[in-house]
Formats: sequence, structure tokens, C-alpha cells
Amino acid sequence: MAQFCTPVNLNKPKYVMTPLGSPTVELDWKDGTYDDVQELPEHYYYLDVLEVRESRNVEFKKAGGRYIYDILPQHIDKYGSAFLNGEGGTLYLGVLDNGTVNGIRLNYREEDHVVRTVYNAFGNFLPEVSPSMINVRFVPVHEPRGRPMPKLKVVEISVKGGPIQELYETGSHKVYIKRDGSVEEQNPLQIRDLVISRYKMSLQKRQQESQK
Repeated sequence: MAQFCTPVNLNKPKYVMTPLGSPTVELDWKDGTYDDVQELPEHYYYLDVLEVRESRNVEFKKAGGRYIYDILPQHIDKYGSAFLNGEGGTLYLGVLDNGTVNGIRLNYREEDHVVRTVYNAFGNFLPEVSPSMINVRFVPVHEPRGRPMPKLKVVEISVKGGPIQELYETGSHKVYIKRDGSVEEQNPLQIRDLVISRYKMSLQKRQQESQK
């Protein structure tokens, strides 16, 4: 069952563009995430290769060892910001770079730690991240065409793309943009250009809608 992360940061956004857009809860899921009509996989098969590939909307991580404790917080900041500032996406834990399902072993306490890590990270983002924009799933991994493998899961952390009027920064005031092959931290000049570009796109969109 899906678990949702509820942000707690109610501070005003650092980057604000006007005119304001539609509420984020009305956004549709983009490629790489899930919408209401797309069927969610109930399980994965060990060593299967996923049809989806890494892109602006998809990122795979093997997530071995102490990943969920030592690395996951930084990756939520990095990819969470990039997905929010793009068209949305999903961070898959337990999948190799080539799309092979490897899974990670998690007990209930570790699953709770993953959810709390996501909750804490997005709770520090600016502007505020609506709970409807975040979805965390723990999907069982089965033996090849066989039974479930105990405690082996693929973790899907799905994030909706934010409205074009917003630019999301992490709790450490960093802004990321995801390209097809990489995630780039934006410097102040790049952030300025993004704000101007998005503002112009917002105005064009409003003009097009007013002409309909």
C-alpha cells in the first residue's frame, strides 16, 4: 500500500513567480510516475530488466549497504528537487543502472526509516511540497516467475512535477535540474535565468488559455 509523506515546512517560498498558477493537487502525474488510471505493479521479478530506462523522469539506485541511512537523504534532496523542477519522476531503489531488478532487503523498521527520511527531506523544501505530490511504495520482489523473496523490495519514490511558476530548493538552499543523463546543481545566474524563463512561459500559457 502506498505511503504518503506529509511536509511540515510552512515557510514562504524563496523563489516566487507571479502570476500564481493552479494548486499543485490538481497536477497530473507525468511520465516516470503514476497517474490514477495507470496500473501499479504488484511485484517485480528478481533479475528482470525493466522496460523503462533512466531519463529525466527515472533514476535507478542499487541502494546496497547502508544506503538508506547514509546516502538516501542527499538523494531525496538531489532528485526530489530535480523532479519537482521538471516534469516529475520516480527514484527506484533496488534497481541497477541498466534496469535489472536487484531489490533491497528491508524490515518494517527500515521501511519506516525510509518514509521518515523522505518526510523530513521534503518537509524542508521551499516552497512547501504538497503531500499529494509525493508517493512512496514498497513493492515485493519475487523469485523468477515464483514465490516472494522474504523482505526483498523495490522502493518507488515518486514525485510530481511542480507548477511552472515555482522553483523548488532543498533544505540546504540548493536547486537541481535533471537532464537526460545527469542532475545539475544550479548556480545563482542559472537560477535567475530559470526564473525569468518560467515566468515568460507562465505568461504565454495564460495568454493561450485566455484566447480559447
